[in-house]
Amino acid sequence: MQGNISQEEMDIYNDLLANMMEELEGMPKKAPDLLIYLDGSFETILDHIRKRGREFEQIEVDSELLSYYELLLNNYEQWYQEYYQRPIIKINIATFDIFNNIGDEE
Repeated sequence: MQGNISQEEMDIYNDLLANMMEELEGMPKKAPDLLIYLDGSFETILDHIRKRGREFEQIEVDSELLSYYELLLNNYEQWYQEYYQRPIIKINIATFDIFNNIGDEE
């Protein structure tokens, strides 16, 4: 953990998440049928963050974000490797450019 929340708070969060995702007989299904995992190199991800233009996400505004983004990328990759609840489609974000190439949306 990064020290943003205590272990107790993380445990509470995980318990709440598990409770929210629990399927109940006769109720509409909550869990997704499919997970779409958008994957890319660290440089490509940073480029997308820059292009999105949200000031609070920019490493030029807050240099500590760079290490945070690296941590997130590593944790997402580990999480992806261990995810087994539903089928996954992994899409490389460097392969498709839905903003500049209309055909990539399909």
